[in-house]
Amino acid sequence: MGLVLIVIIGIVINLMGRIYSTIPMQRAMFDKVDIVTFNFLKSMLEPAQDIKKQVLPITAEYQGREAALSSPYLVVQNYSNVSTNNELRVYNLATGNEDTVPTRGKHIWGFDVEGANVVWADLRNEIRDPMRQEPSGQYTYKDSELNWDVFLYNLETKELKQLTHEPAAQRNPRVWQHYVVWEDNRDDTTDDNYGVWNIYLYDLESGEEARITSGESDHIHPRIRDGKVVWQDSRNNMDERFLGCGNCPENNWDIYLYDILTGDEQAVAIGPTMECDPDVSGDLVVWAEYRDLNNADILMKELDSGEVTKVTDDYFHQWQPRVDNGRVVWTDERRGHSINDVNTGFANADVLLYDTPTGNSVRLTGDWIQSQPLISGPYVAFLYDTQAEPCYQVVRLPDKLVP
Repeated sequence: MGLVLIVIIGIVINLMGRIYSTIPMQRAMFDKVDIVTFNFLKSMLEPAQDIKKQVLPITAEYQGREAALSSPYLVVQNYSNVSTNNELRVYNLATGNEDTVPTRGKHIWGFDVEGANVVWADLRNEIRDPMRQEPSGQYTYKDSELNWDVFLYNLETKELKQLTHEPAAQRNPRVWQHYVVWEDNRDDTTDDNYGVWNIYLYDLESGEEARITSGESDHIHPRIRDGKVVWQDSRNNMDERFLGCGNCPENNWDIYLYDILTGDEQAVAIGPTMECDPDVSGDLVVWAEYRDLNNADILMKELDSGEVTKVTDDYFHQWQPRVDNGRVVWTDERRGHSINDVNTGFANADVLLYDTPTGNSVRLTGDWIQSQPLISGPYVAFLYDTQAEPCYQVVRLPDKLVP
């Protein structure tokens, strides 16, 4: 009852804000009242939803806006407006040692780390200028038309290996043990702005490459772990009006899985709205499910039993889930949004953790915007989002979370 009352109050305040914001003299005054009321409401939400709080000390911080984590390695892409190369820096969180991955150029599309292997896609084999623009200001070449290739670098042997040689685009690679997966549009025969993407699997030991998806639909955002590959799939999306909308529930993406050992494919989530951004660990698959525009929940499926758990179930935006050994982390906008350049009085996204053995949810972060969480072993890393100097912060999980 208390949570329902909080939601009703929030909706009323939102409607009042929309009305008053159309009156210039009232806008500034209402913004201040709205922020005060919002702060009061968010202080009530966590107790009402039984959200624990365990803000952990930051153990490390590295400049960059994107990262990949596989304990003890954290790889961070450090953007630079003056450098001709966007470096991938590797940090060993256990020893403090650092390394640099030999990428080339300012363009990287996806990267990952597992064990001593780092994979990424770049444009070193593209002879055209990816930044060329037409008089209209549009880029001459779409990203999907460029020659992205996948590379692997071993942190121990220092060996660099090119994994793909097709003139089409291979991008967004992920690695687990001796397998690498990526998005690939070599089989695209369409002529539109979106293209057709399939998932390819590469065996580092045998050198064999295989396409593990089929059809003229899109298969994107692959993740690989524990012998399973999951991805976001558009085969059931029959309404082309919403193509390209990344947060429209009517854009009916689904989640599918491929078992490397058996070669079998199975549907994980095929609901009527958008299910996206999957991750897998052991017997668990997690994803974000959109019920409304900019309003997603986190869901989790146990593959053996088929049981689906709603990790979150409310009218606030929760997204970007990741899972490792029964612990799920995600970006949570219960206490504020994740945009740092509009209405900063409401900017306060958090990283939350759900512990499957206990069923408890714990907030790990304090004030301001923390998003894009990663989890591996004892480490959780997340983006502390400032426009000028964004950085990835790292916390170390205790043996036991708050009960």
